[in-house]
Amino acid sequence: MKRMRGCIIVIVVGLMLVSCGGGGGGPLVATVEYTVAASLDNGRFSFTPPANWLKFLGNLGMGEWSAGRFYRTFLRWPVNIPRGSTVSEATILFRSVGGVNTGDRNLEIRLIDEDNSPDFDYWDEDQGNMPLVAPSVFWPTSVWITDQYYTTTNIASLLQAFIDRPGYSVGNYIGIFISEGTGDLDIRGAYSYDSGPADAAVLTVTYSTCIVPLLAERVM
Repeated sequence: MKRMRGCIIVIVVGLMLVSCGGGGGGPLVATVEYTVAASLDNGRFSFTPPANWLKFLGNLGMGEWSAGRFYRTFLRWPVNIPRGSTVSEATILFRSVGGVNTGDRNLEIRLIDEDNSPDFDYWDEDQGNMPLVAPSVFWPTSVWITDQYYTTTNIASLLQAFIDRPGYSVGNYIGIFISEGTGDLDIRGAYSYDSGPADAAVLTVTYSTCIVPLLAERVM
């Protein structure tokens, strides 16, 4: 629900300006959801020694199956959070397809260093052309149960870094990369768009702003 008591609203092309000055006004706080909506908006990188890296559009995977056998996941969504907003919380929701689950794994989540992330086709199989932003966010995980839902730790810092980029514009794609991190030899498997469009990963963001985009989004 949007609360705008005491605010002055001015409608302009594509935007709604909300006064953040005095008179009882204040920034609008909104929560929006973005679901992976196309096959090439997600994908998995897999490495099994001594072979090379391979790319897959099937189930997503994150972790280390056995020594040196890595699974990494690429995700992207178009976001319409106004420039100048403050992101307080951001998470990604996955539905599990199971995997190799015997212990704990601390997965590493990073922002791709692009103003408008290309799709899965663009990236080299060994991710050699994928620039990543530091620092990363670590996501502690335990055993996953098939068809249960799991949410990442708060990655608000990554979303904030993205919308603060000089080249960011409303509607640009944010790219997220989740790698094996550290811990027990485990794989966290999740549905991709290809293995289940209705169960594809969902990015949820809560932010405050004085500018509200009038673009298609789900506001809670």
